[in-house]
Amino acid sequence: MFFQKDSFRQMIEYCTDRDWFLAMSSGGAGTLGSSFMSPGTNGFAVPDGLRAYDPNATLLALQSIGYRDVDNDGYLEYGTREKELVITICTSSRDDWAATAATILSSDLEELGVRVNWRKTDGDVTSICGARDNWDICMYSWKCSPVAAVASATFQEDVGALTGWQSAELEGQQIMLRSAEEQEAIGGYARQVQQTVYNACPVIVLAYGADIQAIRSDIWTGYETQLSAGGLFGMGTPAVYMNVEPWETVG
Repeated sequence: MFFQKDSFRQMIEYCTDRDWFLAMSSGGAGTLGSSFMSPGTNGFAVPDGLRAYDPNATLLALQSIGYRDVDNDGYLEYGTREKELVITICTSSRDDWAATAATILSSDLEELGVRVNWRKTDGDVTSICGARDNWDICMYSWKCSPVAAVASATFQEDVGALTGWQSAELEGQQIMLRSAEEQEAIGGYARQVQQTVYNACPVIVLAYGADIQAIRSDIWTGYETQLSAGGLFGMGTPAVYMNVEPWETVG
């Protein structure tokens, strides 16, 4: 999910129930999200200081900046009815999981007194997110490259472009990541990039989907799984396939 309003980014994450979403959207297949890079990316790391599901923290934060139910209608306002807190959530019909995610998040927000305007649209989500004034939250899915520098650039050019979020700190870290050659250095800069994005919270990663695949292990052996939340094919690095050979030749 992508966000435009800086003051609400972390508050929204506190009322985002990833466990419920994962259970309802895919029967628990996959793993809970955190970093914008996927588990199959070289240098993937779960950021420090993860923000756990805590609706009360969201409500207290909203109240601390002046949002209260001043007219006792069950919804939060800022001083007057004309300044009611309304969040527009935008989803695409091409993402079959988005309706579940929007329903869950809308339910949590409504319970806190935040009115939700859910816009379900057809077509590519990047096109409906072009006019930034028309939405507050945009639900979207993407695939990450197994190469850390490529995955990081994708965020800056694609994901970051949707929110308009920019960071001089991130740009500096990306330069160092692209120039790194040793594996230890690549991993270190990749972790810095992921932590910087997580701290700023322009995006909340709900889950890493499971790519369920069947392998004829009675015929082939030598596979090396690269994705902790996916399969062997499609997004793995070449290391997945380097040692594959017919089972009967083993030994």
